[in-house]
Amino acid sequence: MIQSKILLLLPALSLCVRVLPGQNYFQQTFNRDFRDAGYGLELLPNNDFILAGLSGPTQSEAIWIQLLDAQGTTLWSQLYDGGGSFAATDIQRVQSGGGYWVIYNSGLGAGWVKISDTGDLLYSQINSLDCVFRRILPLSDGGFLISGYEWTNSNRNAFLLKINPGGNVVWKTGFGGAGDDEIDNCWEDTEGFIYCSGYSENFDGNRDGLLARLSPAGALLWTRLYGSSATDQFAGIAPFSSDNSL
Repeated sequence: MIQSKILLLLPALSLCVRVLPGQNYFQQTFNRDFRDAGYGLELLPNNDFILAGLSGPTQSEAIWIQLLDAQGTTLWSQLYDGGGSFAATDIQRVQSGGGYWVIYNSGLGAGWVKISDTGDLLYSQINSLDCVFRRILPLSDGGFLISGYEWTNSNRNAFLLKINPGGNVVWKTGFGGAGDDEIDNCWEDTEGFIYCSGYSENFDGNRDGLLARLSPAGALLWTRLYGSSATDQFAGIAPFSSDNSL
């Protein structure tokens, strides 16, 4: 009798099963039998994904870009080898005209490349040996903002660089104190002002979260520090509500 009740109960319970919101739709591992890593991801309007990172033997890595469909199946995969150690750190879709901008760091310097929708290399520019690029952000005028840090007198200074749709530098700016400073992410408001988050470290090693505001032309308007006696750092920034609070 007990066994029959259990058998009757199982079909009833199966009607109550539902997918939990936190469950993965897919999980994929991409392995080329070398050192492989992904650092940047862009979700495309058709729900495809494009990934940017590196692949290759240690100290001989190449920029690695993959386009995946919504189920994680690889549509195309490309390596861009500059003859040394290269790592793409972020990627952004071009809003008008197609293609993607990719930023990278290498032993030869930091730079940016433009690729077509099918992965063909269209444009390449290297900046200098003294910068490390973290993120690239599309701007409302069609340009792009690159954030990170630059080395100045053995310290890291927060660094921002704007390029136009053709990849040419419009302006660049750096700022910081006696210790290390870095910009990890930025956001542009409706008037073109830029807000950046990261960290600022003073001469005794204490690190605080950094918030900075810049004009559309790249002039530093103000900075604010938030933190405690422990290590503090901001990794991202976004508008909180319609009044542009952050």
